[in-house]
Amino acid sequence: MAKAEPFIGLEVTSKKIRLVELVTLPTGIEVTNFATLELPQGGLKDAGPKLQSLLQGEDFRGEKVNALLYYPSIDYLQVSLPPIKSKADLSLVAAREAKKDLKSPVEELIYAYELVGESEEKGVPKKEVLIARASTKDTKEYFQVLKAADLRFNSITVIPSVLLNLFKMSGGLKEETLAGILVGEEKGTIVILHQGNLRFPRDFPLKLTGEAGGLQVRLIAELKRSLLYLKQRVRGLEPQRIILLGDIDKPQEVTGALTQEVGIKTEMYLPPGLDLSPLGDRMEEFRNSLQQFILPLGLAWNGPERSELNLLAQEVQAQKMVHWAKIVVEAAALLFITLLILRFTWLWIDGRPHWKSIAGLKADLSELQPKLQEMDRVNEERRQQELKLALLGKIKGPKDGWAKILRTISLSIPPEMYLELLELRETPTDWSLKLKGQVTGANPSLTNKCFNEFFSLLLTSPDLGEVKIESDKTGSVMKGSTSLSQRDFAVVTKVK
Repeated sequence: MAKAEPFIGLEVTSKKIRLVELVTLPTGIEVTNFATLELPQGGLKDAGPKLQSLLQGEDFRGEKVNALLYYPSIDYLQVSLPPIKSKADLSLVAAREAKKDLKSPVEELIYAYELVGESEEKGVPKKEVLIARASTKDTKEYFQVLKAADLRFNSITVIPSVLLNLFKMSGGLKEETLAGILVGEEKGTIVILHQGNLRFPRDFPLKLTGEAGGLQVRLIAELKRSLLYLKQRVRGLEPQRIILLGDIDKPQEVTGALTQEVGIKTEMYLPPGLDLSPLGDRMEEFRNSLQQFILPLGLAWNGPERSELNLLAQEVQAQKMVHWAKIVVEAAALLFITLLILRFTWLWIDGRPHWKSIAGLKADLSELQPKLQEMDRVNEERRQQELKLALLGKIKGPKDGWAKILRTISLSIPPEMYLELLELRETPTDWSLKLKGQVTGANPSLTNKCFNEFFSLLLTSPDLGEVKIESDKTGSVMKGSTSLSQRDFAVVTKVK
């Protein structure tokens, strides 16, 4: 039987890249390699050559990479949805939810979703959906780095999905409820797992000072907050165990403090029996630094119950469509060329007795050439005029033109927003619409939220094309004796 393909789990932090290479077999999990790379001064964008050199020097054999990108280049949220039978309907709902509560306007958003369990609220069944999202612009840097290192992405995912993988690796989760706490370099993540279902993932800021007491206090506070939220949302649901993950100084003291404070047994995460024999002399080094590589370990695992959340899903599908389109075009071109050759051969054989007549026809054709060129020029001018008239007719038509676009915009304007200018611009190739206005609210958070919702609607409107921010200024105004936040903006969008 052919040996399984090795996968590389790659975690990017603000300072380092950590890699673990695994081979997942029916009989167990082999750790075949691991490494750490310090990011150069230029950051991730300059890490490609160093990463390639490290992979070659350390003899990594895997080419496919499951990656976890550095926060906040990537974001996630989990939503509870009513049962939706149609996959198409679920995809539409996930697309709508992915555009909510964006931290800043995003011109091109990629997202992915996965069903991570089922729940029940007040007797009503719910589907738990984990949604990951990122800006296409922010992810291009990662593609360039992996391309420079002769690697290719298999998936890009988020921390809750990786934690789900790690707990599935251990098995035995179907009949219990547990809380998982990941301690990272700059933030922590808490998840609740109930009978194998992922519930209530939450991030919290975490700046380690090296003092165990400081870390214990922060973890205890965040864990109590999550358990209180869990008790309020789901009556009678309480974890039987708390699993701690991450590189922690004095882990026994931290787990002991958590156990004492919350009254629930706390222990460090231990993966199932890993075969470390391929590492040779580095076996002990990996054992001692296991918690540092815990996220790459979960990324590289390729088991049958692996989380399928993948931000590359849309792009992979698009690439497949482009690939098949290229094949069809190339096949059609080959068939056309073959027919031309056959036709030319037949004409050559059939026309040999008439070559003298052909010479005369060529002379007549040379005389007609100037007239034909003039006819082509006139026809091109007429075609351009017809296209322009058709565009005008479409835009000014009562059904599919400006009436529909302006009605959509007017219905979407929040009460806090005032549009002082709506300007139509015509260029030789298309039309554009300029919207200038202001948002006024009690505080910057409210004005930003109002503007982001309006901007997201413009991005997702099927009648509009590219949307750009022409100007954006935030200040304050006085209304009576009250100081209000005001955001003046101007956006320009192309009309399809």
